[in-house]
Amino acid sequence: MTSNFEKYDMYKFTAASKVLPLPSWARVTNLENGKSVIVRVNDRGPFVPNRIIDLSYAAAVRIGIWPRGTGLGRVQAIDPRHPQELPPSDVVKTPDSHPAIWLQVGAYADA
Repeated sequence: MTSNFEKYDMYKFTAASKVLPLPSWARVTNLENGKSVIVRVNDRGPFVPNRIIDLSYAAAVRIGIWPRGTGLGRVQAIDPRHPQELPPSDVVKTPDSHPAIWLQVGAYADA
């Protein structure tokens, strides 16, 4: 179960975030190849420093993060009442000394 009380499905375009409200929508762009995906934020996490969002398997594959597991990305919140995207600076403020954001696709105890 997710924090939003939904059954997790790794084949849906979903994500976990500690800074975006539940539920919400976000566009995640892989900064290395420019591919992006729109995900529904329905869970809390990641609980690792310097990471602001965890993507489902399907979302990670779509933007080319999988199989590496992490990558540089941009996260833009999407307001469903106003479909235009908010600028990234309005979503998450990162310290100037750490402008890079890493995305974690998964963490597993067993390979």
